Amino acid sequence: MPTLPVLPRMRAFVVWATIAAICAASATEARADEEMQATARSGRVFSGRLDDRTNDRELWLRSDRDGVTIARPIEWSAVTALKRGAAAVAHEELIAEARRLREARPQPQRHVVRQAIEFSPDAAVTTPQVAKAGELQTWRPVAHFVEVSQRPTVRWIEIDGYLANWDADVEADGLLLDLNAYDESGEAVAAGGTLSVELIGETVPPYSRGNAAPMLARWTRQVSAADFARGYARLRFEFQAVHPDFQRVNGRFALIHARLLVPGQGTFEASRDAVALQGFSPVRERVEQAFGTRFLPTETTGRGHRESGINLP
Repeated sequence: MPTLPVLPRMRAFVVWATIAAICAASATEARADEEMQATARSGRVFSGRLDDRTNDRELWLRSDRDGVTIARPIEWSAVTALKRGAAAVAHEELIAEARRLREARPQPQRHVVRQAIEFSPDAAVTTPQVAKAGELQTWRPVAHFVEVSQRPTVRWIEIDGYLANWDADVEADGLLLDLNAYDESGEAVAAGGTLSVELIGETVPPYSRGNAAPMLARWTRQVSAADFARGYARLRFEFQAVHPDFQRVNGRFALIHARLLVPGQGTFEASRDAVALQGFSPVRERVEQAFGTRFLPTETTGRGHRESGINLP
């Protein structure tokens, strides 16, 4: 039976292997171009195509809008469900697809005789590096600059605040603030900038000039895109000089006013009224009326001591 010589057989194997690799890459790209939906713990559903920056830590979805490609990272810990079309898909499968897309991505090369410029992702300047004549230098434009120029524009923000205790004592420690930023189409976006928050109390009639809305606290915080891993940023703000559980305040509710300054985009404001300063507790109300403190002798507060002066039967 006639057989092919060794060299033609090797060439035929290389040709078939190349064809198989091209077919596999084409199939992977076809799957990646399919629209998929990722459901976050917050209940929001994010849609888009798989981006090859998906890794073990983050799922990246990209979408095209008005000729601009927008990529959004979502931490895997915040994803509760994944669907491609009507079928569920495992995150391990998406990580493997993204890896194949990265490997199949062409790496452009150009012949540089005098000089090659390498971009630094952490600086806005370029660093020239002299190349030897005849050397091939690989130019890899850093995606950081693309993301900055194409990041979604914030159009408005929303906030929500509620009383919280985040340590081992019995009294509330401050407020948790949920910050949401949205683009012009109402999609949640990650916004970095300076956040200023004011906690404004209330007084009861009769009012006198200047005391109708006392300032109970004021905070300033830097927020970054990483704070929006849930789809929104959850921030802690500890009570300052005025602590409603230890200092008497007029009224049980307050208003939170937030101002977010996003560089290059503007300043955005939002307020939330009827934020509780004290949890509902009929027993503590009566104890405070009788003894001037909201805590019982058996309770240790964050001040490091037990309340005294109350004789329990």
